[in-house]
Amino acid sequence: IFFPHIGGQFNTRVGKFSECVTELAIEAGADAVVASHSHVVQRAEYRGAVPCAYSVGNFSMCPGFYAVEAKHLREYGVAAHLYLDGAQVEKVTFSIIKGVYRPGEQQVAWPVDQLYESLACEEERRQLRMDAERIYRILMGKPLPEGPLQREYLLEKA
Repeated sequence: IFFPHIGGQFNTRVGKFSECVTELAIEAGADAVVASHSHVVQRAEYRGAVPCAYSVGNFSMCPGFYAVEAKHLREYGVAAHLYLDGAQVEKVTFSIIKGVYRPGEQQVAWPVDQLYESLACEEERRQLRMDAERIYRILMGKPLPEGPLQREYLLEKA
């Protein structure tokens, strides 16, 4: 599993350099690529049989760091789950995670399904759902599946 530090900082689009590094890793025998550096979520896909996440984003950015525009959802990231059978990647799923900071408390990384259930305010729930839909669309290139927010989503092969 190759963990490169690639991707244009704060850029939600995958760059040519990231695609090139990923392709070289696959040619060299990588069974999976899970990258980070951009501090925001980028696309995930299979390149042939190899799962590739170009940036898993953030959920631990310093709360006072505002260089990343809020529109890029800087407090969100994804946790990639690689299910292995020996050395073979059998299945890949991911969880959408949000870093929550409350003044005077430690920052906590919440899976969005659990955070959603903890919120009493319908407006906060609505906003969290909209954000999760945006993260899913960036990652997968399609709408979030109908129904309640899930703990894990499948990285589907094309």
